[in-house]
Amino acid sequence: MDAVLEKLKYYMKEKGYSIYKITELSDLSENTIYNWYNKGAEPSLRALQSICKVLDVSMSELFCDEGEYVFTSREFELLKRFSKLSAKQKDLIFELVEELK
Repeated sequence: MDAVLEKLKYYMKEKGYSIYKITELSDLSENTIYNWYNKGAEPSLRALQSICKVLDVSMSELFCDEGEYVFTSREFELLKRFSKLSAKQKDLIFELVEELK
């Protein structure tokens, strides 16, 4: 769990968010987050999901090892939307991507 907490620190710093800011945006108490870092308490899945939403990172980004490619939440959303398109629409998207190269 230490690696996950370190990644959370990294993403918080990247966004310029303090623990206080995270607690405001995620509806978690400051004590909850401080207990993870200072008392070794384990974060709940719900709490991690809430923080990931605030930081705009996916759960897989927290749990994957370094060097593995992980889809960002925006990339994942794009894939979800792409999967709902018709075959013709998907072909058009591929053509557009080829043009953008």
